[in-house]
Order: sequence, then C-alpha cells, then structure tokens
Amino acid sequence: MNFLKQETQDQFKENLPGQFWRQVGGLILVAISYWIVVRLGLLLVAQPERVASIWPASGLTLAI
Repeated sequence: MNFLKQETQDQFKENLPGQFWRQVGGLILVAISYWIVVRLGLLLVAQPERVASIWPASGLTLAI
C-alpha cells in the first residue's frame, strides 16, 4: 500500500515543473490578449465625449 502512495507522490513531483511553465504560459497569453483587447477597445472611444460605449476588456475579464 505504501508503494502506491510513493509512486503517486513521485508522479506529482515529476509533473510539477511542467505545470508551472504551463501556468506561466497561460498567464502570458492572458496578459497579451488583454493588452490587445484594450487597444481594440480604445478604437471604440467616441471623440467628443471620450467615452467608450463598449469595453471588450471587461468581457474578456469575465470570460477568464
């Protein structure tokens, strides 16, 4: 029984670096996506009022 517990712990330790880099990559992807959506949202700003009627970055944040 102890052998199975040790095997599970070893598999967890092996996957730990892969999980870390996957999470870092996902965070970078989210940051780049958010930056792009903010830039696109700034194109929707009405000039006289300087107000955006639609802000796509909020939608992206809710989706994440």
